[in-house]
Amino acid sequence: MRSSYRLALLAGLTCTLALVVSACGTDDGGDGATPAGGTTSPGSGTPATGSSERMSAGASESAAGPQACTAAQLSLLVRPAEGGGAAGSQYTEVVLTNSSDQTCTTGGFGGVSYVGGGDGTQIGAPATRVDEDQVETLTLEPGEAAVQLLRETRAENYSRADCDPVAVDGLRIYPPNETHSLYAAHPTTGCVNRSIELLSVEPYHAA
Repeated sequence: MRSSYRLALLAGLTCTLALVVSACGTDDGGDGATPAGGTTSPGSGTPATGSSERMSAGASESAAGPQACTAAQLSLLVRPAEGGGAAGSQYTEVVLTNSSDQTCTTGGFGGVSYVGGGDGTQIGAPATRVDEDQVETLTLEPGEAAVQLLRETRAENYSRADCDPVAVDGLRIYPPNETHSLYAAHPTTGCVNRSIELLSVEPYHAA
């Protein structure tokens, strides 16, 4: 009797232990699931990120303000400066007008040189710069202009041997920070010798 009782009791304990182990196995499987707030599937945040980037780009573009004036936006006028000139030289105004429908910025120095030969060949040295401490940034609304004062020393001040004089057709003008030029007819006489600097310019100022 006692042996039978012990066997029955042992069998019951074994069954109970098996049930406990089985239950623990079920709990382990549940812990392996992805918890709330865990890693999401790839690409789940893409639409929101793209929208944010577009908004950021738009805000940056708006904050950038007017762009630099290009040669295509500007019209050129070359005219005698008020007061004319001094002995051996004359003063000329180079006027750049914003002929576009967009506001743009300019300022500083533009390139200026004599050209001739009927084909735009540069004659002599390009203009040197003076008053570099007076450079300013100019904002040009449509129709507004910037003016650069050009001093032209007369070629006749130099001997023919030194100057090697030649007829000038006009002026090639590069707006500030531009690689495209504008042209204005401006008949005069230049020096082929580039060691003689006939031209000098001041920075652009508001008209």
